Amino acid sequence: MNPDGKSSYISKEGLDIHTEPPTEGPALIAWKWFKCRGEQNYDEALTTLQGYRKKTGLYSLYALKSQEVYLKEVKGAKLIRWADVTAIAPKEGEDEGAKDYKVIYMELDFKVRGKLTPAQTDMHNGLNQYAVHLVQMNDGDPWEISLLGGAPLMEK
Repeated sequence: MNPDGKSSYISKEGLDIHTEPPTEGPALIAWKWFKCRGEQNYDEALTTLQGYRKKTGLYSLYALKSQEVYLKEVKGAKLIRWADVTAIAPKEGEDEGAKDYKVIYMELDFKVRGKLTPAQTDMHNGLNQYAVHLVQMNDGDPWEISLLGGAPLMEK
C-alpha cells in the first residue's frame, strides 16, 4: 500500500525517469500545463489542450467560466519527476485519428487554493501524480493534451 492509501504503484523498471523539467516534445507540453497554472498564467496553460485552435475538445471544458475554479485551483506547481509511460499506460480512445500518441507520468508538489473539496477534485497540497495523454494529429502539428488523469504513485 502506498502512502496515500492506493494499492498499486507504477514500476519504474525499464523507464527513463527525469527530475529536471523537460525541454522538448510532448513531455514539455505536459509540464507546461502544470507550470503555467502554478504561475497563474491560465491563458498560456489553455494553449496546451487539444481543441485550443478550434475552441473545442478538452480546451472547451477548461475554458468554460463554470469550470474556472478547476483551472485556477493550483497556485504553485513544482516538478518532482516525470517519465514517458506510453508503453505501459492503458489507451482510452483519446488517440483516435492521431499520427502519434504519448503518455507522460508527472509527479508534482502542488500548492492549492483549497476552493474545491476532496469530493470535487483529487488535487491537494503536496504530492500529486498524473498521467497526461498527448496527441500529435499530423506531422508538424503541435503536441496537445487529450486527456488528464490521476495515476498511481511511481515506486521510489
